[in-house]
Amino acid sequence: MMSYSYTSSGCSDDQSAVDEKKMRRRVSNRESARRSRMKKQKHLQELMVEMGRLEREKAEISKACTAKTLGHLALRSEIDALRAKKTALTHYLNNMDAALEGGSSGWCLVADGTAKAVEKPWCSRG
Repeated sequence: MMSYSYTSSGCSDDQSAVDEKKMRRRVSNRESARRSRMKKQKHLQELMVEMGRLEREKAEISKACTAKTLGHLALRSEIDALRAKKTALTHYLNNMDAALEGGSSGWCLVADGTAKAVEKPWCSRG
């Protein structure tokens, strides 16, 4: 009977060691899970901070893009106006040249500075 009690005592010691091992493993797993959650939360916070920074940067870029677009449109409008003015001045100069080159060309300088086609009675008479 002594061997039975020894066996029983041996099983009890083995069971205690197994229980203690399980308990240490549980504690270790809980601690590991806690560290993992903390790491995940820290990463999420870092991502939120980065997202805020990127949103601010996007807003600044969008604002700059809008300003550049408006500036571009203003310049295009100014270019169109200058081209129209150039065409008008070129036409005006051509008319002035024609009026100054030949008196019989049918052009006359008007008081507002423009050249205008008119019949010249002194040229049409023979």
